[in-house]
Amino acid sequence: MPVITLTTDFGNRDYRVALIKGSLLSGDESVMISEITHDIRAYDIEQAAFMLRKSYRAFPKGSVHMVAVDCLFHPQQKNLIYKVNEHYFLTADNGFISLLHPEFELEEVYEITYNNRFDDVVEFTPRDIFVPAALHLIKGGIPEIVGRKFTTPVRLSTLNAAYKDKFIAGQVVHVDGFGNVCSNISREKFEEYQRVYPKFLIRFRNHTMKKIHHSYADFIPDWSKEKDFHGKPMAQFSEDGFLEILMYKGSFQNGASSLLGLKEGEHINIEFIEEK
Repeated sequence: MPVITLTTDFGNRDYRVALIKGSLLSGDESVMISEITHDIRAYDIEQAAFMLRKSYRAFPKGSVHMVAVDCLFHPQQKNLIYKVNEHYFLTADNGFISLLHPEFELEEVYEITYNNRFDDVVEFTPRDIFVPAALHLIKGGIPEIVGRKFTTPVRLSTLNAAYKDKFIAGQVVHVDGFGNVCSNISREKFEEYQRVYPKFLIRFRNHTMKKIHHSYADFIPDWSKEKDFHGKPMAQFSEDGFLEILMYKGSFQNGASSLLGLKEGEHINIEFIEEK
């Protein structure tokens, strides 16, 4: 059954999240609501796009993902529906779509005209614009009823890794709650290079790694000695196929980010070695 998800920068201390959820339930008591996170940094649509890229495909097709980040109401602000992979996203026209999916198709973008930005009834965008659109879509309604095709959404450049001859130049795009470091280096491109150059070195700051593990089971060959690996660094690809650097059983305070000095924006490079 499709659900409505919420991703916001409102935090959990104030009333705004409750206002959105209450408005959804008042419109349809049977609607299923799933909260992805309310801890997005204020106005940080890049972080919001990262969280949703990681998670939205796990939800049933037909789900509606409300992105209440950097969506302050003003008369010049357009609000959009974006459909991709049979999922809907509701967002302000602030560049979020291009960060979520750089290759988005314009025919799948609509400006929401129901309770549009010129209406006196609009005071709080998530409640007054996103909620009616979400309830319409979750019931199987089509975007054209609450919006119109839109061809000029804001586009922002994404932090893509650079793939050159025998070299991948990436960077840290996120640090999770365990201090694990998430990069923008894709498994697909890495394996493409490795088929030609099997040997490689991962370099960041003054550290070098020579292996990417498939899982913790691959990292710890003898589980009777598991404690010996606590706090040891490893590299692996995440569920969605991007390189991560982590400390086994690390935490936010003593994970890879803090102990290896890898903050957001730091460089992570892979150098492939040609065998002679």
